[in-house]
Amino acid sequence: MIQARQILLSFILLFGYSASACSQTDSDTDVIVAEAPEDAGDEDGVNAAKMSGEKLAALIKDLDENAVIDGPSVVFEIADRELMMVYDSTADRMRVISPILQANAIPAEVMERMLQANFDAVLDARYAVANDIVWSVFLHPLTSLTEDDFISGLAQTITAAETFGTAFTSGAVVFGGGDSNAIHEDLLEDLKEAAKARSDI
Repeated sequence: MIQARQILLSFILLFGYSASACSQTDSDTDVIVAEAPEDAGDEDGVNAAKMSGEKLAALIKDLDENAVIDGPSVVFEIADRELMMVYDSTADRMRVISPILQANAIPAEVMERMLQANFDAVLDARYAVANDIVWSVFLHPLTSLTEDDFISGLAQTITAAETFGTAFTSGAVVFGGGDSNAIHEDLLEDLKEAAKARSDI
């Protein structure tokens, strides 16, 4: 059994190092990381409300009052599952991750099934391996992310983690019978209700 909170906190340190490294220009290799456009607007030239890491952190805090915000990362819990959201404003990216199990505990056929699910069943979420851990992951550009996108991504990340080893699905679309779709829909409704209650305050 992996210690989810310790893994997530150690990943914060790794991400913080990687984010600062990726935001710099390496003159030896002439690699330049493109920055997000400063003034992206809609078709009429009117700037749309952009998502930010701070807005996401506030939304997460509404979903889990015990969420721990540490710079560009937030460790939180939903439906008894540990998650972390990390963002990089310079790269205009965010991700939500949740640890599932040790990668060395997975048989080859399960690893193959995981990759098959990445192709057609987990949709906006993904299974991934990093630091010898299997993760459920949701990735998205930061500024174009909407609250609905984020809530859907959370639900898919959790459902993908919970169905690892069985249905291997994010629950957004289920081909065939099973319980995953109902589980996903219940979770999605709970998250939407929590977000709606926050906006009504």
